[in-house]
Amino acid sequence: MAEQEAGHKHPDSNQRIEILEEQVKKLQQVVRVQQQKMRTHDHPSL
Repeated sequence: MAEQEAGHKHPDSNQRIEILEEQVKKLQQVVRVQQQKMRTHDHPSL
């Protein structure tokens, strides 16, 4: 959906980069949460 919207609007590269940076930040947060969950599973005693 997002790709189609971007294609229709034809945003300039700066807007596209900002959108990508937002997605990267969200992914990094998800990765941190996943890593924390894995640590707790690996070391239940801690």
